[in-house]
Amino acid sequence: MNRRRAAARFFALFLAFSCLLTAPAGAVAETAFTTSLGAVSVEASTVMRGSAWFDTRTYAYPDGTRLSMQRLRTVGGSEAAQDLGKLTLAGEMGSLRRYDAGKGEWYSVPLQAGTYPAGTYHLATAKGSAILVTSQAYLDHSNGMIEHLPACDGSLVIAQSADGFLFTLRTPALPAGVHAEWFLIRSDKQLVDWARPDSLEKWSIYCFTGMNRWCMTGYYYLAPDTYYPYAPNYYNNLPAAYIAGRMLRDVAQPASMYLGLAMLDVMEGLRNEEGYLPSLAGSTWLFNDYGIGPGYFDTRFNVDLAVALLNAVGRYQVDDWKPDLIAFGDFLCGYAERHHYTVSDGVAEGWLVQDYAHPNGNLPTHCSLNHLAAEAVLLYRLAALTGESRFTETAELLTRGIEFTARSWIAENGDLHYYRLPDGTFGRTDYAYLTYNDLLELQQLVTDSRGAPSAELGVLLLAKKQWMDANGVTDYNQ
Repeated sequence: MNRRRAAARFFALFLAFSCLLTAPAGAVAETAFTTSLGAVSVEASTVMRGSAWFDTRTYAYPDGTRLSMQRLRTVGGSEAAQDLGKLTLAGEMGSLRRYDAGKGEWYSVPLQAGTYPAGTYHLATAKGSAILVTSQAYLDHSNGMIEHLPACDGSLVIAQSADGFLFTLRTPALPAGVHAEWFLIRSDKQLVDWARPDSLEKWSIYCFTGMNRWCMTGYYYLAPDTYYPYAPNYYNNLPAAYIAGRMLRDVAQPASMYLGLAMLDVMEGLRNEEGYLPSLAGSTWLFNDYGIGPGYFDTRFNVDLAVALLNAVGRYQVDDWKPDLIAFGDFLCGYAERHHYTVSDGVAEGWLVQDYAHPNGNLPTHCSLNHLAAEAVLLYRLAALTGESRFTETAELLTRGIEFTARSWIAENGDLHYYRLPDGTFGRTDYAYLTYNDLLELQQLVTDSRGAPSAELGVLLLAKKQWMDANGVTDYNQ
């Protein structure tokens, strides 16, 4: 994209949002990535606002839609309550929707003046729409953990203007050493098709004020009590960025595309030199069982992020992300070679790849069936994308690892075991349907690669399907 044109679009964005910020002189937007719809530009800036730092990262899409992530970081002292930014929507009437994550209920009213609590707001008139996530304040802790401070949540103030509605994001007074995060999307078209029967369910998951959070430094998820440090309202930086992956599978949801692509672009910037995203939070059970500290490699989280990128490459032709995908595929092949248990049918060998490893070393870990199947799926898909035989060869080794141990994965109750331990025993309760979905996709890719389905994968699929039917599990893929 022409840099001058991109810069002009960026400054137009700030006028449209009526943000209370003056961009640095000479700031220029650059192309973040290119899709089949055209180039997406990005502008990132940091300026002082009073005694606090104000960070902005803004994506401009070819159709004029704008997505802006913003953050206010207090430094040595507290910050008084203030307006963070404003935007307008033209139109005589409109609608406001908000999902209350605490109550599990949707709140829907006509647009009208008032002050509204923290939340994810869907605003629409006949002339355009916006999604606003009000500011939420966090305190940084060790191991990439952030603590949500509910008392410092911001609010949305709506007022009617001469030609429509004025929306103001406000934050209460903030203590020193915290960061308030918020984002907003503005479009001249409707960002969400509320006539679709699945829209309410999808956007209740995409609420960003419950278990899922989105910040300038990536995707966060409510931390389990087995992570450390831990306290209520702690969120860990999660490499899988599950919401982005889900969004990029959506149909006829424009906001999902805009936000999902931007989220993946941010996640791409978090890769380490080895080509993967480390899990920063400590895990008590991984440390106790295998001596694995914070900053470890999680095969499943990284494979799931890679699959989301693959889907974006295939659906939106984001070829900019291919090199990182190939680099991660090479890393995964090398990791599998270094961290596996060998099994054999007497003729060929297969690999059971360990789920986790720390760059500083650790005891060998277990191999779980869902991790292994997902890794093989990714490698088969990378082989199809690139034509590189090394990805097929490793995918075959992993698949044979499953095939040569197929009967051992079936538990006495007909369900599948979750993992194989380093001592060769199988155990633990499997997920309700996740592993079935992985095996089902793997079977299709094996069929495409070999020209025939795997009998052993068929045995596992049948066992899991019979168990799911007997136990009322219906959410699996068909």
